[in-house]
Amino acid sequence: MFRSRGVVLLIVVGVLGILVVLSTAFVTLARLERKASEQRLCATQALLLARSGMEDALARISAGQDPLLPDSAYGGEDWNGDELLTPGLEQATQVYQPLVLDTASCPVRHALRPSFYVRDPSSGAGNPLEQMLDGRERGLSGHLSGHGYALKISPQGGVYVNGGTASGVPTYDATLRRMLGTLAKALDEEAGGIDGNPVGEADGWNLMDARPDGGWKTWGEIRQKALGNSQVKLEAFRPYLALRAWVDPKVIRPNASAGMIGAHPRSWGEIKTFGGRGAPVPEGRAPVNLAWARSHKPLLLALFSGLEGIYLDEREALQEASGGGAEDRVGLLNSVSWDNRWSTTDE
Repeated sequence: MFRSRGVVLLIVVGVLGILVVLSTAFVTLARLERKASEQRLCATQALLLARSGMEDALARISAGQDPLLPDSAYGGEDWNGDELLTPGLEQATQVYQPLVLDTASCPVRHALRPSFYVRDPSSGAGNPLEQMLDGRERGLSGHLSGHGYALKISPQGGVYVNGGTASGVPTYDATLRRMLGTLAKALDEEAGGIDGNPVGEADGWNLMDARPDGGWKTWGEIRQKALGNSQVKLEAFRPYLALRAWVDPKVIRPNASAGMIGAHPRSWGEIKTFGGRGAPVPEGRAPVNLAWARSHKPLLLALFSGLEGIYLDEREALQEASGGGAEDRVGLLNSVSWDNRWSTTDE
């Protein structure tokens, strides 16, 4: 009997041990499930918050707020907007590139001065309001249900100042220099009269002439080396320029010539070798957002003034065709003249 009781005791102890293990496993699984649920909730909240931020940005832009103006532009870790790594808050919170201020490529999670930043009401200078994030102060673009979000809006709307040789396309330098000079003239003279912007054509040319071999790195470098350290000139240019941009490598320079006018090639393929001029030359360019440029006439004028090219006029070819397959006629695309610069209408 005593031997049977000992066996039963061992069985009970074993069962209890199994129950303890199962209970521990169930508790652990419950904790993991709760943690996973919390993570899913946080991820959903973050997604909705991000979407709210995007809708906020679209609403602001639709209402006419320009994300490139100094009081709305993205400033990265440049809290006070002076384009200097200022001792104090900026150096204490600098984590993206310690001791190097790179506002353009700074991720938004590190930003002290995000796009459309919320201003600190206690700051007379209108500096961004800070909030603690992961133990460091960061700027916000808005709030929603007790949570904040930060925006980084980088519309590729301006002329890319590091195009041409700095992007490996030296044949584009002369065109870019002309565009920047035209932009400066347009900034100085709008609607036929001087508007007070202190920039001239030579300032636009200097953006190319004074550019370092590796291209411009910061707006402060442009101000110091190309604009005589004038912050006023920089602020006049900055909304119409892009310091960093994606360069489309598929853009070509088609080697157009006046001798091609009036010809009847059957396709663009025939134009490639028309007159023995050879194939088109790849010439990577950074695109410009024409939807944004449409409301900024100085930029439109910089893009189109002096522009010439060729086109295929299918309507004219169809009118001349008689029975057979229609052929396209090559025509000349005339440039916008400086004298007619303000006579264009928005259509």
